[in-house]
Amino acid sequence: AILVVGAAVALGAGEGALLVALLLAVLPPLLVAVEKLDVIGVGGLTGATMFAYAILAAMPLLVSWRARREIAWTVSALAAPALFWPLYRAWVVGLGDPIIGALPLLLGAGALVGALTLVRRHRAGDGSGPLALMIAVALAGVTAALPLQLDNQWLTVAWALELASLAWLSRRLHHSLLPWGAVGLAVAVTLRLVVNPFALEYGDAAGPIIL
Repeated sequence: AILVVGAAVALGAGEGALLVALLLAVLPPLLVAVEKLDVIGVGGLTGATMFAYAILAAMPLLVSWRARREIAWTVSALAAPALFWPLYRAWVVGLGDPIIGALPLLLGAGALVGALTLVRRHRAGDGSGPLALMIAVALAGVTAALPLQLDNQWLTVAWALELASLAWLSRRLHHSLLPWGAVGLAVAVTLRLVVNPFALEYGDAAGPIIL
């Protein structure tokens, strides 16, 4: 009820800043629901959190705000990290953790779609704060998904593939965070290959030799 009424008020007023109050009003009940999960049930928590995420992440990008639209875009970028804990708990309880890495990956993909929307629909430039935040959330989602899901040599391989993807994406979506994110990943991959004392112990070296 809080979410629906708050969204309606923000839409009616055309005031993007009201979405900040909406986010702050919705988050505490969801955090309480996590603690009362045995009473509320995983279905109730999942439905409420997904509905909140859909409203807070999508609505700011689809509406033409009359005032403070960049604040609305910032709320859209913050929706994923703000609601990550309720979504994480609902995922683990409902689906288990064999594919838990998919959750931050999906949230990161949603932030990437938001960044593309800002660039193509709203003509956000390189200096846009919300755009930088969207890209940062997307990078954080992908980067966090890998250690949650993979280990040992596969983490290094996945980070190397993400590095190549960032290099490609930086040619499509021009923002300084993308090449700098690629540089950071290149440093991490190099350290894992050169400094990590266990790198040569991964696997059993069986199979054909590939040069």
